[in-house]
Amino acid sequence: MARLSEEALDELAVLPDLLPESDFRLDEDSGEVVTGQMFARLEPPADIVRVSAPSQRLDLKHLPPIVVCFRIGEDYPESQPPQVDLTCPWLTIKQLGAICSEMESIWQQRDGEVVLFAWYGWLKNDGWAHLNLGSTLDLQVPTERQLRISDTSTVLQDAASLKWLLRHLSDYNDREERRVFEQNTYECDVCGSTKEGAACYPLTVCRHVFCKGCLKGWFETQISEGAVRALTCPECSDQANPRDVKATVEPKLYERWDKLLLQQTIEQQSDVVTCPRCQGPVIKESDQNLALCPDPKCCFNFCILCKRAWHGVEGCVVEDMTALVEEYEVAGWGLGSLTANLLFPFVAGCCVSCTLECPPIGAGSSTPFLKCRRANQAAARGAVWAEKASGSNGGSCIGSLLATKRQEMPVLQSPH
Repeated sequence: MARLSEEALDELAVLPDLLPESDFRLDEDSGEVVTGQMFARLEPPADIVRVSAPSQRLDLKHLPPIVVCFRIGEDYPESQPPQVDLTCPWLTIKQLGAICSEMESIWQQRDGEVVLFAWYGWLKNDGWAHLNLGSTLDLQVPTERQLRISDTSTVLQDAASLKWLLRHLSDYNDREERRVFEQNTYECDVCGSTKEGAACYPLTVCRHVFCKGCLKGWFETQISEGAVRALTCPECSDQANPRDVKATVEPKLYERWDKLLLQQTIEQQSDVVTCPRCQGPVIKESDQNLALCPDPKCCFNFCILCKRAWHGVEGCVVEDMTALVEEYEVAGWGLGSLTANLLFPFVAGCCVSCTLECPPIGAGSSTPFLKCRRANQAAARGAVWAEKASGSNGGSCIGSLLATKRQEMPVLQSPH
């Protein structure tokens, strides 16, 4: 190590024991001086800090620390303080300058004593009040990047832009929330067992906590039962955030669910479809089944019904009827209108429950379910129509098609 005074060596030896491991770091010995960093998290008066910017607002529990980069030479602490560079993305150059000036005053008051631990304690406990920040932070676009306060002190502002800063603050808050969460233990609201935070997961919206195993099983059951758009918390009716699903289920299942969710969202918009080649959204041509993918890397022209290359006035060719049936089963009550339109020509007149010549209804409507005219009349009279039921007046025209889904099916052709 560089040639330092005994007081400085003693201070550097005890600081790792006095400060949290994440708040103090010494660099490798660089010869004449010793360098390192302290990370001091200012403590606001309230648990939640509101961060405001033009047209945007964040409520945060955790803010990035002030980073104190220090350099200690052989004259410290007898005649020279540590040389420091201060940086913090959410403070302005002026605010950082005020912090730095107060740190120099603390050094002068200590009259030749070591000062690193005193600086850390003051920043953590009194820095927020010294700047009169309150419970709301008004972020500003950085206009200055660097300001030299004295021969031994410089402040730096490293925020690239206001947009970058908001994203940086949000990401940091999420990481700290998870770190703090994993340090505690929680009781799962499903199985009742107490587990460490690393084995649990808090839902984003309602904040109910469950062990990852229970939550994984709950989401997988809902997805397998076709609840594509309605994954909920096991404890309450709040809808689960997509990132909660991604964090708990198997990647392949999440990809399948995410694809179905996107498809159903797009199919609810009458003029938007999914490109079968690049999976991007496409606005279809009006009054046609033609869609032109706008992605310059794709440029696929396709039929919105069979998702094949555009075939003009020729009918759609359906080679995999099983896939359509499986999509119907997964979608359940939320069957997309495109799938319904493609299945209708094969279901017309084949209702096994009522044996009526009953062309399916609902194509392109707000209720695109595969049911016969009699089923629709029963529903209109207030009867409950059970999906996939057979042998009753409320039967489903899709029943005969579902019954053959495991059989080898020939290539079928549907006229437009």
